[in-house]
Amino acid sequence: MPSVDIAVVGAGPAGASAAIAAAQAGARVALIDEGIRLGGQFFRQPARPFNSQASDALRNHFRRGRQLLEQLDHPKIEVFTGATVWNLDPKRRLQLYGSHGRLEVRAHCIILATGATERSAAFPGWTLPGVMTAGAAQSLLKGHGLVPGGRVIVAGSGPLLLAVARQLLDHGAHVTDVVEATPLRRWVKHGVHMRRAASQLWEGVEHLQRLKRAGVGLHHGMAATRALGSLQVSGVEIDRVDERWRPEPGSTRQLAADVLCVSYGLIPSTELSRLAGCGHRFDTSLGAWVVGTDTNLETSQHGIYAAGETRGVGGAEAALAEGRLAGLLAAASLGLWGAGHASAVAEARAEQARLRAQTEAVLGLFCVQPGLADLATDETPVCRCEGVTAGAIRLAAREGARQLNSLKAWNRCGMGPCQGRTCGPIAAQIIASETGAHLEAAGCFTARPPIRPVPLSALAETATPHPTGTAMEDHAGYGRVVTGRR
Repeated sequence: MPSVDIAVVGAGPAGASAAIAAAQAGARVALIDEGIRLGGQFFRQPARPFNSQASDALRNHFRRGRQLLEQLDHPKIEVFTGATVWNLDPKRRLQLYGSHGRLEVRAHCIILATGATERSAAFPGWTLPGVMTAGAAQSLLKGHGLVPGGRVIVAGSGPLLLAVARQLLDHGAHVTDVVEATPLRRWVKHGVHMRRAASQLWEGVEHLQRLKRAGVGLHHGMAATRALGSLQVSGVEIDRVDERWRPEPGSTRQLAADVLCVSYGLIPSTELSRLAGCGHRFDTSLGAWVVGTDTNLETSQHGIYAAGETRGVGGAEAALAEGRLAGLLAAASLGLWGAGHASAVAEARAEQARLRAQTEAVLGLFCVQPGLADLATDETPVCRCEGVTAGAIRLAAREGARQLNSLKAWNRCGMGPCQGRTCGPIAAQIIASETGAHLEAAGCFTARPPIRPVPLSALAETATPHPTGTAMEDHAGYGRVVTGRR
């Protein structure tokens, strides 16, 4: 069992900056990510150069990410790529699985920078080929230079919609419409708070102007309520919604489409922190659970820290500052406190607080509304793994299943390979809508190892020796990777 000073789980903006800060402070760091290419959703580098096809904005984005990731080529940082962390216990033991088999890592401190997953919505036709999350479309673009073919509609709520629609448009996609559930009148009401997020607001205005010049239809206060088609998407029904996102009768319109990209914001990934027994709190702005920390970013479990989206969605800039702060504080807890450490911590704290305040202003505008649960008819599948419909969840709620874990006994909802990562938030909204209780009362599914599907042999075999190699070797499963030269 290899032992390190600090293990960082997740190599997005928060995890990468945490690893760099901790290593620069003198800590021996293991940086673990299940992706083959580091950087997370935001800074992941493309599989191949885009050449002249990439927009200037995306080129600058890749360049900035590359500058961050090149700093991981540090003698005190061991990078594990393609490594799925499937278990974590309160004694700070991590169990990994990758192409080199099973490995256990023990750390004096752990920093969880596991990011977030996208919130989708269940509505008739959402399982048709051609329906994907906005983040999935963005991943295809950033990772492989691919854009969806045919007519593309981007729908849901949140700042990601405009960003993804513009990125797709700039790279040749035929984006026809953007459907935003949050009505314009809410923008007006929330305007005074948005002053704190002037940079994000201006970025959104630039996206809007680009989309308008391209003739993209912009629909505010409307939601995609049905994907049309038999074998694949051929159109989308959109309805006007009230401020609670409940569809208004008689307002249905049909739009032609071949692809529907849906996103209702992000949900922090908390499976590992729940598995380790860390305390959590319910974030009403997100409508989701986030890992709780003290002012030093330490969770209720001693030696386990959290940074970035797992503490609450804050965006890449906040994640960078927060990751740096977590790396410095974790290193300090091990006695690694050198010259300039105090000023670096103070600077990171100030930057983190400023950026978090900006994000809270944005999140307040796009709060998840209870009407999202009304988009699913009783026949709509919610838990794809187990084939559980919205009607089955509503029936279970009426019969006494008031929490997500109770659904497992009624209809096996959340017991598939994904352990409820997709269906859990949707089922919780349906329970809350059916019972009239607050969304928080529905709780969350209990996290159990393995939190990701792994071969049965991974649960039984003994730990494999720690692989060795030079800095230029790429083990694809485990080992040192010079990320800046991948």
